[in-house]
Amino acid sequence: MRIRIDQPSLDIIRRLPPDLKRDVRRAIDALGIDPYDPGGGGAKKLRTSEEAPAVYRIRVREWRVAYRIEPGLVEVVKVFHRSEGYAWMERMGY
Repeated sequence: MRIRIDQPSLDIIRRLPPDLKRDVRRAIDALGIDPYDPGGGGAKKLRTSEEAPAVYRIRVREWRVAYRIEPGLVEVVKVFHRSEGYAWMERMGY
């Protein structure tokens, strides 16, 4: 399955410390194999509005990777520290 990462998420990943960056990239790569259970760690489906596509999230230490699953594609829509919470979902229309 193909993986697409939005530019703001790429910018965040680039600024992470090397060891954390490696772990986040590995977790994202695992989404291409099984986006519903990447690396056996389990993804969580987040509550979304009925009009918006479902958003899932995985945990990487204290960071979160939020993504959507479309036919043949996993789209990473947000990489964020857990302290940010999920208020961004409403702002993005999820």
